[in-house]
Formats: sequence, C-alpha cells, structure tokens
Amino acid sequence: MQILNLCLTFMIFVMSYVSLFLPREMLTTHLGKTLLVAFALFWFFRMLEQIFVFEVRGRLSVAFTLIFLLGSIFYVIPTLY
Repeated sequence: MQILNLCLTFMIFVMSYVSLFLPREMLTTHLGKTLLVAFALFWFFRMLEQIFVFEVRGRLSVAFTLIFLLGSIFYVIPTLY
C-alpha cells in the first residue's frame, strides 16, 4: 500500500508541475487538453471514492469531498473554451 501512496504522490506532483509551469501548453495543445480531461477525471473519481469508500459523515470528510469536486471542476472548465 505504501508503494501505491508513493506513486500517487509522485503523480500529484507531476500534475501540479504541469499545471503551474506549463499553462500555455495545457490550454493550446491537444495533449494539454487531453491531460486536463484526465486530471479532471482523476479528481472526480477520487471524489466518488471519498463518498463510497470513506462515506461523508464528518466535517473533514465533507471538506475533502468538496476539495476533490473543486479539483475536478477547475480542470474541466478550461476544456470548455
């Protein structure tokens, strides 16, 4: 399980780097738009996992669910324009 967490952490750092330092490429290239959709799906499915696996009961769980939903929305919005 720890290996999976390390790999997931690495992927989140890659997503962050690409998003912060290559915004023009993300918005103007086909590969960038594909990555935007993939990142949006990643956060959307993470939100679903939060709901169905961990259940949304406490404030912290609600906060995580909203954060993951916002992550998905923030990545999908640029693909609409």
